[in-house]
Amino acid sequence: MKATDLIALNNEKRKLLNSHNRVYYENMLVYIRSHLMISQQSQEELLMELLDHLIEAQKQGKQAEEVFGKDAKSYCDELIRQMPKEKGKYTFGFLLYLSMRYIAFVFFVTGVAELVAKYVLHRSDEIFLGKEVVNILLGFLLVLFGVALVMHFVRNSVFPASPEWKRKRWRVFFAVVSILMLVIGGGVATAKFVPPFGVRIEAGWVIHLLFSCLAFAVSWLMNQRCHWAK
Repeated sequence: MKATDLIALNNEKRKLLNSHNRVYYENMLVYIRSHLMISQQSQEELLMELLDHLIEAQKQGKQAEEVFGKDAKSYCDELIRQMPKEKGKYTFGFLLYLSMRYIAFVFFVTGVAELVAKYVLHRSDEIFLGKEVVNILLGFLLVLFGVALVMHFVRNSVFPASPEWKRKRWRVFFAVVSILMLVIGGGVATAKFVPPFGVRIEAGWVIHLLFSCLAFAVSWLMNQRCHWAK
C-alpha cells in the first residue's frame, strides 16, 4: 500500500483502541513521523504493524505498556535506528514544496501591502531584482529553520516526564505557533529591510502578486506529483 493509503487506514484503525492505548500509540506515531529523514513509506508500514500488534494485544486484555514497554521513547529510538533513510531528493523536494508555499504567502502579503501603499498612501512600489532573489533564498533558509525547530519541539513533547501531558502539549502547541509566526514575520521583515540592489522594476505589487501565484502553482503541482502525495 502507498503511504497515503496507510495513513488513511491507520486513522480508521486507531478508533479500535481504548483511550489509554490510543494515547500511548499516538505518542509513538507523532514521535516516529517527526523524523523527516526517515523513509515515509517505511514509517507508515512500521506504524501499521505496531497498530495491528497493539489491537490484537488489546483483544487479549493487555495494555500498551505490556506490549511495547514503559519506556516508549527508547523503544521508538531503537526502531528508528533500524529504519532506512529517506532519499535526499525526496527530502529536498518536500522542503522545496514548503518553501514555495511560504514564499507564495509572503509575496502575497507583500504585494497587497504595496498595492495599498501605492493607491492609498501614494508611495512608490518599485522593486529590485537582486533583492528579490535574496528574499527567496532567505525564505528557503527560514523554512528550514522553522521546520527544524518545530520538529525539535514536537519530539521533545511527545513523551513528557510529567503525567500532566495534556497541559504540556498545549504549551508545545503555542510554542510551535509562535515559531511559525516568527518565521512568517521574519520573511515579511526580510522583504522590507534587505537593501535594494540589482535591476529596478516598476509596479512591484504586480510582480509580487504574480510571483505569489507562480509559487503557489508550483507548490500545487509538486504536491500532485511528488511521492508524499502518492
